[in-house]
Amino acid sequence: MKGSVVLLVAITLVLGGCGQEHPYRHRNDCCPITTDDAIAEKVKRTLHHDHSLSESGRTVNVTVQNGVVYLHGCVCSEKEKARITDIARHVNGVKWVTNNLKVK
Repeated sequence: MKGSVVLLVAITLVLGGCGQEHPYRHRNDCCPITTDDAIAEKVKRTLHHDHSLSESGRTVNVTVQNGVVYLHGCVCSEKEKARITDIARHVNGVKWVTNNLKVK
């Protein structure tokens, strides 16, 4: 009987934790984005779908290491450079953005 109660409590804690807010979670997703690959993919996808950016701005090189986003490539203006930084900064899981973009 004790074993059943312990198991029931453990299952409740595991399943119940999924609905809690967490700083690295998508609003519609139960699983946290904590991997660098997932962060990089989200940044790239968000940039790609932002049509206010030039073609070069939507395809900048994005790498992530320990939650730090590194941006490389060429963009058309300082305004676009700032917009790309802002987009990357607002992706869940990003700790810092290092912008190495060059204005051509």
